[in-house]
Amino acid sequence: MIIAEGNTRRTVGQVKELFSELPINLQERLVKCITSMLDDSMPFVYHAAHMAIAKQIKPTYDVVKSIERGEYSVIEANIVHNKELRALIRSDRHYYSVKRECDVNLCLVVSITGHCIVTVYENNITDCHSTLDSQRYIS
Repeated sequence: MIIAEGNTRRTVGQVKELFSELPINLQERLVKCITSMLDDSMPFVYHAAHMAIAKQIKPTYDVVKSIERGEYSVIEANIVHNKELRALIRSDRHYYSVKRECDVNLCLVVSITGHCIVTVYENNITDCHSTLDSQRYIS
């Protein structure tokens, strides 16, 4: 079940908010938390490691380092089961994915609460989100 209130999306156990719709002070705090976590060697949970292997996600060293330098965009903030804060980030730099045969950005779901990378996937740089269900965010 999905309930949309403004630009907030509620699904079972989750509340998601577009990052651009968050108050500026909250955006700044979230970016500061993510950046400090990326400075450390943030571990992948099993699911993230499994997804990277199963989907043959192989970002270039430059893309990984660019994310560590803060060259990414925060897309969405997500609260899971009223206790875990996560953020979806997308690399500003792209690389060629042999598996997908196109240029992609690296996307990570980062747990602010758990200090880990929850999942990882690639997003085609030409993706204009035409298949995105806007009802998930707009009431």
